[in-house]
Amino acid sequence: MNRSIRRGLMLMLVAAVVLLIGSSLVVSYLDIGHESEEMYDAELAKTSRILESLLLATHNAETIRQLDDRRVEHNMPEPSLNVRGDDKDEYDESGHKYENKLSFQVWHQSGKALIGSGQKSFLGFPAGPGFTYADSDLGDWRTFALFSDRLQSWIIVGQRMDLREELTEEIAEHNVVPMMVVIPVLLVLIGFIIQRGFMPLIRVSGEISQRGPDMLTPISEEGVPAELTDMVSSVNRLMSRLEQALEQQKRFTSNAAHEIRTPLAAIRIHAQNLPAESDDVKRVRQQILSGTDRLTHMVNQLLTLSRIEAAESCGDRRCTDPAELIETLLGEFRLLTAEKQQQIALLVPKPVKAELNPDAFLILMRNLVDNAVRYTPAGGQLLVDLKAEEQSLVVVVQDSGPGLTAEQRQQVFDRFYRAGGNDVEGCGIGMSIVAEICQRCDFRIELQDSDIADTGLKVVVTCEAAILVDEGAGSGTGLGPALQAEPV
Repeated sequence: MNRSIRRGLMLMLVAAVVLLIGSSLVVSYLDIGHESEEMYDAELAKTSRILESLLLATHNAETIRQLDDRRVEHNMPEPSLNVRGDDKDEYDESGHKYENKLSFQVWHQSGKALIGSGQKSFLGFPAGPGFTYADSDLGDWRTFALFSDRLQSWIIVGQRMDLREELTEEIAEHNVVPMMVVIPVLLVLIGFIIQRGFMPLIRVSGEISQRGPDMLTPISEEGVPAELTDMVSSVNRLMSRLEQALEQQKRFTSNAAHEIRTPLAAIRIHAQNLPAESDDVKRVRQQILSGTDRLTHMVNQLLTLSRIEAAESCGDRRCTDPAELIETLLGEFRLLTAEKQQQIALLVPKPVKAELNPDAFLILMRNLVDNAVRYTPAGGQLLVDLKAEEQSLVVVVQDSGPGLTAEQRQQVFDRFYRAGGNDVEGCGIGMSIVAEICQRCDFRIELQDSDIADTGLKVVVTCEAAILVDEGAGSGTGLGPALQAEPV
């Protein structure tokens, strides 16, 4: 299966966009977490220094030292805000829901807990200045301890870690949600841009596919991107050379038909004019005539095959009466079938007309009938059946000849293959011509066992053509002694 550049490019760009945006979101989340940590730590340090300044403004070291446990009731009360967690209830005139996630405590250097928020023992006595982490029943905390020389006390400020994580996740979420909207839009834009970018290539490809022996006009370079200009120019030069080659082939075929047939006809005339003075002369004359006829037949077949191969399609189709063509064709074989005492008939259950190329159809039928007449022995039977089946024209040619084995049926369409042996006159090209016509006209051909004799060949050709069936009575045309056979 051929790979699609457009699909591969689309997949690579989508993968690259998703990878880059995903990586940027991860890096952004980590960076937001880091910056938030720094901001929150700075806030803790700043808060501790504000507390120190407030205590210095209202107390001194001596009054701070004289505070005892009876002053606990002067600790700051817990926030009274009823928090439910949705945005509209995050704050009101009484405070903010995050207040209970912030805490401070003042310790005298002697180890006595002084003023603070909440329970006095919530934040323990610090082990030293600076930042650290603390565990409690209410969760993990980030703390900062500051020792005041003028107050001879420790000021410790704490913040719950889930507050930091929640805020970081909310900020990251606000970044992710727009990206989730941008990514599909970006992918649609990528697909549209790729489609637009490949339009010139698709157009050029379509024009190239339309070219053939019957249409070799140059491809227009108007609007072709610079990347395709050289390719289009090369294709145009190739088609120009191909057109010249086809013209030379047609001239050769026409000249060969005249130059070869003329001397063959002259040889035949001279052979016929030989005086029949003895049996040897008669035998030689007959051999000359037979060889000339065989060579003439071969030349005609080769020229026919050459013309068919030069045509890409079946040619012009027109409304045709196939029964009339076949009846006329069978009349050409009347002398030969009478000489071999063969019975031949044409059966047409219902007259039909079909959109066919009459020349191609006639060449096909001539070769099928010619093969049947040649390989059917003296006194044998031939039947041509013409009918319409499921909007298709079906032609059946069957005989009572030797037939073909399964192996021979696979080789019979090869050129110069003769299944019947050398005792039957022929050149082995007839079925090759039939195969070429079927290929170019989109006909189906099948080889089966004959229905009119114990041995023989049945050739079924199905023509996918627009047909018109005459609903009148069927007809059967005998072109020799009556043949009693049921229509196939």
